[in-house]
Amino acid sequence: MRYLPVVLITLIASSLLPARAQPPVATLSENAKRYFSIEQHDMESTRQLQYRIFIATPRDIAAQEKRPVLYVLDANAQFPLAVNSYTPAQGPAPVIVGIGYRIDQGYDIPARTRDYTPPAPTPDPDFGAGGEAELFYQFIQHSVKPWVETQAPVNPQQQTLAGHSFGGLFVLYTLFNHGESFQRYLAASPSIWWGDGVVIPKRSPLLTAQPT
Repeated sequence: MRYLPVVLITLIASSLLPARAQPPVATLSENAKRYFSIEQHDMESTRQLQYRIFIATPRDIAAQEKRPVLYVLDANAQFPLAVNSYTPAQGPAPVIVGIGYRIDQGYDIPARTRDYTPPAPTPDPDFGAGGEAELFYQFIQHSVKPWVETQAPVNPQQQTLAGHSFGGLFVLYTLFNHGESFQRYLAASPSIWWGDGVVIPKRSPLLTAQPT
């Protein structure tokens, strides 16, 4: 799918901003509104954590057709960039799902630190605010994905997970620990320094399950 490299370039460009910067949130373009039906939904996890799910469904989906689905992290900032980057020249559009937070800014720094990072191997105050990547993964698998499948005609055999910085770290965490959950992974500038590189498995081969 030619669209995915465009998304990766967009994520890399946005990841060059300082980690704690709060750049203006992009607005959805008129072209994006022309090609997609766009909605958002507030969702609560089983632990009463608050999320905002964005979904863009291509308007040209034919009856009984199922499209690939792209899941984008840091969605408050990244979802509009991903949707705006689509043009028909890139081929049929996927369903685009953004997983974000109930905020007006682009990034919820404490929440993304909590959700996107694996536990550090030893107690360290630099890593004490994170470590809940597995719980966030379970939320995506058991809450977000089932809901998306009721809202849009997605192909569960053509799923992509994309993120940058801490989001890229979570993409790698999912690839190394739950590689069968998605078929493609886009990790832009992943923060592999977190936990002194704890995300990289100490095993060979790195993948115990190939993306299906």
